[in-house]
Amino acid sequence: MNSGKQTQLLNEIITRLYTRIYNKLRAYNTFIFLCGSGEKDSTRNLLRVELEKRFYFVFYPEDLFMDMIAMNKNYDLLSFEELLADESDKIIVVCESIGSAAEMGAFVQNESTQKKLIICSDKDYKKKKSFINIGPIKYHELLKGSRYWFDKKDVISLANDIDHELKLEIRRKILHEPKKLPEIDLVEQKPEITVNDELRMKDIITFLPIIIWFFEMIERQEVYTALYELFIKNSKNKEEQKFKIRFNASINFLVKQRLIEIEYGDQKYNDKLRLSQEGIKAVKRILTGPDLEGNAILIDQIRCDIINLSLYGNL
Repeated sequence: MNSGKQTQLLNEIITRLYTRIYNKLRAYNTFIFLCGSGEKDSTRNLLRVELEKRFYFVFYPEDLFMDMIAMNKNYDLLSFEELLADESDKIIVVCESIGSAAEMGAFVQNESTQKKLIICSDKDYKKKKSFINIGPIKYHELLKGSRYWFDKKDVISLANDIDHELKLEIRRKILHEPKKLPEIDLVEQKPEITVNDELRMKDIITFLPIIIWFFEMIERQEVYTALYELFIKNSKNKEEQKFKIRFNASINFLVKQRLIEIEYGDQKYNDKLRLSQEGIKAVKRILTGPDLEGNAILIDQIRCDIINLSLYGNL
């Protein structure tokens, strides 16, 4: 799809997908930055499995950014962790290593990250008069922050406690979210895009599979350019480099979660993206869920528009 007209039509279809479908879904996704030991049998890894069973998206910086760090000597993991902390809805620190203790101390002292922070500590150390207990953990508790003591042999209970807290927050968020955008007659009007200044990682991770589902397969560069032009180019914050990092990290996450697959081209911008079988199931659950009840005609209309674009170069 090379012509300017076709690019414009592609952007219009993605705009429709965003305003009429994706905008109804954002309140229900919770993204968690999970910190802890990197050991294979760590509580962090066990907790990740349990949280993902409960349909939370769990970020590990080493899954998302290591390839970028390897290719660019100016990148470092600490900067990416700061970005990930800002992108996530919740930050959970399983205090089980020197590194995770240092991360906890940094997050507690930052007002924006402290509000998102959940600290998990081994109950065997609960009565210890250590610096960690009477320092950052106590400070976090004084600020009404969440803290759980866990038994290494019962990570399921820890996951249940966190799940309960997060579900309460989701309910409160849904009750207080603004009124949805009014329905638009697609024959009479073009939908106007309504977005924040930046398209964040959690937006891309949720929205990209929906785009791919409608197109079945789409070039990586094509969808990157469309999202950049729609959400970043005309926003107050035009940092393309930050958007590129978010976009590539989001694709790494979706591949790691086995939701999308990449058909590699001779160069990276020629790569094609398609959904895996698990990705197809996940998007179908979204499109047939209660949030989109009554939107079957809209979904059919968008698919017809894509067919027209593919065959005739118009809508």
